Amino acid sequence: MSEQQLLAIVEPAHYLAVAIGIATIVAMVARARKQENASRALRPPRPLSKASIWIPLKNRIFRNLWVASLLSGSAVSAEDVAKLFDEFTPGRSRQGILL
Repeated sequence: MSEQQLLAIVEPAHYLAVAIGIATIVAMVARARKQENASRALRPPRPLSKASIWIPLKNRIFRNLWVASLLSGSAVSAEDVAKLFDEFTPGRSRQGILL
């Protein structure tokens, strides 16, 4: 299988995976907001505690978005490393540089 045939298969799958990921995040945020609004009416406000770097992660929406962005950034970095590794592998043609 040539590189162009492989790219013709991989690129649409990559965009589809990104679209599914975004749709999943939007659904998670909507569900979390709905649950948070329902439970907020029933509970008294929380007292302020000491400042900590971990406090924002207690918020479910923020935590889900943070984890999703962490995973997305890791995947993009892995893809960049794979492209560089493929580009500078000895014995390969340099046609992949323009990708």
